[in-house]
Formats: sequence, structure tokens, C-alpha cells
Amino acid sequence: AEELFLWVPRKLLMTVESAKNSVLGSLYSQDRILQAMGNITLAFHLLCERANPNSFWLPYIQTLPSEYDTPLYFEEDEVQYLQSTQAIHDVFSQYKNTARQYAYFYKVIQTHPNASKLPLKDSFTYDDYRWAVSSVMTRQNQIPTEDGSRVTLALIPLWDMCNHTNGLVRISSVLLKDFRA
Repeated sequence: AEELFLWVPRKLLMTVESAKNSVLGSLYSQDRILQAMGNITLAFHLLCERANPNSFWLPYIQTLPSEYDTPLYFEEDEVQYLQSTQAIHDVFSQYKNTARQYAYFYKVIQTHPNASKLPLKDSFTYDDYRWAVSSVMTRQNQIPTEDGSRVTLALIPLWDMCNHTNGLVRISSVLLKDFRA
């Protein structure tokens, strides 16, 4: 028997659609990268709303971590552990892509006429972008659009915290017989 576990009204969701209807909308309509990459659109939506002291989503945004355990936050010694593995290539690819995106959008924010009203013009840093990308990367969900014709990406307050915990991760295992890994 299916039971409803959690229901979050659509108006509470941060979506690509809510980004299009925000201060980001005029830039979105002109920028192919934002149009093609919903995760980047959500990251900018998150940054714009975080910079707005009157944002509807500010209480939600203030619950998000200030940093993450994503590769974008790895220290040099953590990256060194990945030497000689395939994972190192993935980490460097993520670094490179994120740095390229940041450089591209830094220029867009400074020069594009449709970016003039964004609250990021004088304060868009790589650390901010890394935070927003990591927030979206760890919390985005695919949901149907309002008309149900396709899927879109969303940050869903409360739901996105169901698989997160603060504090130390504690794992215990009881082995009842030998095994080979």
C-alpha cells in the first residue's frame, strides 16, 4: 500500500521555472548555457536568492551547509590519495569544468546587459560559485514540470535533507562469517 510520506507544495520549490520568473529570468532568456544546464541555472538562482535579504527562500537557504565534502572542497592531501586511480581524472575534470563555468559567468555578470540587475555583480566569487554548485550537486531532484510534459530540476526544502545528517558518520558492522572483498 502506497502511503504519502511527505508533500511539499510546488510554490516552495526552487526550480528552473522559478529561476526563469526571478531576477535571473532576463539573463536566462539570452544565455545558452543557462538554458542547456538546469543545474547551473539552479546554482545561480540559489546565489541570487541568497544575496536577497527579502528572498522567500532565505530561511531554506540559511539551513544549507556553508561547505561540502564534494571534490570541489578537497584539500591537496585528499586529492593526493586519489593518485593512480580513475577518480583523480574525474576530480580534475570537475575542477576544470567548474573553473571554466565560473570564468565564463564572471565575464557574463560583468558585461551582459541582462545581468545588470543581478545582485552578484560586485560580489561573485569562486567560493560562492563552488558553494552553489555543490549545494545543487548534493540536493537536486528531477521532478515533472507543472504541466507534466517533461522533467525539470528542483531544490526541495525539507526533502533534500532527508538523506543528510550533521556530525560524525558512525558505521558499525558485525561480521558473522569470513568473506573476501
